[in-house]
Amino acid sequence: MQTALVAQGAIFHEAEPWQDQSIQDGRIVTGQNPASAKSVGEKVVALLAEK
Repeated sequence: MQTALVAQGAIFHEAEPWQDQSIQDGRIVTGQNPASAKSVGEKVVALLAEK
């Protein structure tokens, strides 16, 4: 999937397997794996606090 997305212009941010990796782009927040749950949650809370 990474190859297909990058070929279409996506920016891919990679972390070591099972490490925390979350990305926020505007109001979209995504995490690499379950280890990212805390940082995803923190980003979502920060977004909600902006409103």
